[in-house]
Amino acid sequence: QFDAQRRRPGKLERLSALQFQELSTDVYDELNRRLNPSGSFRVPALFPKIVPFLPVRDHYHPKRNQARQKLATLSDAKFVELVSDVYSELTIRYPQEPAQGSGPGRSNSGATQQQHLLYNMPQHAG
Repeated sequence: QFDAQRRRPGKLERLSALQFQELSTDVYDELNRRLNPSGSFRVPALFPKIVPFLPVRDHYHPKRNQARQKLATLSDAKFVELVSDVYSELTIRYPQEPAQGSGPGRSNSGATQQQHLLYNMPQHAG
């Protein structure tokens, strides 16, 4: 289990709950994009073309869309580090594993489904 006492202060802990939720969602989406065998993210009904980065979402702020695209430029090592940092922050913000089936997209602890999946993602050994 991650020891919150040994944690070094970082940018993630300064994010509001909404900002952290958006970041964890975007990191999760980028993780799915990278793990997709074709090497690109595609939702056929919404984005018929394959793109080498997360697609722009009209309902997202332009800065968020830029940040989502910037995730694709991170090296694998930097991205794994980001995933690890998000995972660590997730275990601190939601210390108990989120319960499943407590309403649409939310568990009893308030974690989103994306956070639940990140929480349960296998940890990368250093």
